[in-house]
Amino acid sequence: MKKIVKYVLLTIVIFFLLLCAIDCIRLKFSAYYTKPLITIDEKISKTEKIYYGIGYSIKYYKIPNSFGYGVDFKLFNTFSLWFYEAH
Repeated sequence: MKKIVKYVLLTIVIFFLLLCAIDCIRLKFSAYYTKPLITIDEKISKTEKIYYGIGYSIKYYKIPNSFGYGVDFKLFNTFSLWFYEAH
């Protein structure tokens, strides 16, 4: 019984990591304001849009006093995996 639980948990972790990796690559090279594959929640204001996926979030924001924008992809909403700013 312990082996079955171990394999199920391992499968879930691998699935999560694959989903996160696929979405990270897809969002990095996609158009601005692209949503994650599985969007759980979103917060939208005048200056930023935050989309929450399974275990990660992506924030699109406008840079103040500029025509530029930025993108920040975070794992568990704390660890920044990558970010991009265009001025």
